[in-house]
Amino acid sequence: MLEKTVKEQQVSLPAQLQWHGPGLRFDPETIVIQGVYDDELSAHRAKNIWAESLENYFLLEQGQDFLVSMVNEPHGHRFMLRAHFVSACARYAFWRLTNCQAPETQYIMETAHIPVCESRHDDILSVPDMQPLNGSGQVRSFFDFDEYSEMHSRGQWDNLKSMVKNLILRLTK
Repeated sequence: MLEKTVKEQQVSLPAQLQWHGPGLRFDPETIVIQGVYDDELSAHRAKNIWAESLENYFLLEQGQDFLVSMVNEPHGHRFMLRAHFVSACARYAFWRLTNCQAPETQYIMETAHIPVCESRHDDILSVPDMQPLNGSGQVRSFFDFDEYSEMHSRGQWDNLKSMVKNLILRLTK
């Protein structure tokens, strides 16, 4: 495994990347979204739009909450774009993206490589939906993340639930 340090956080990068066909794939085990593009311009366009979308829609900071990296296929002409979600807020954003909780951002990321113009309208309509990398369809629940288990073990989860219930009661009066 290759390792990259981001402000005291470790991100593990697999030595063997899984190259796949068109469309976005996500890996719930490593908390990564990746896309494969046929040309460098499309990958570069997608990289900028991914970063902008994650910053604007989830208020994440590139380099602190997430990393977007581009890898060239060895002996090939394809480019892989990978978004690594490293902070707790970023992992929650990943969960929202992969569980249809942020469809507008998901759509923007899926179509990020396509230039916005009249002649590419059909390309935008035919982009495949984001899928699991391993094809299992199993997505980790938000409650599987470490922060939830720590909160639950310290009894803070019950406090949070009661605070939310009280807030909802006050708002519905």
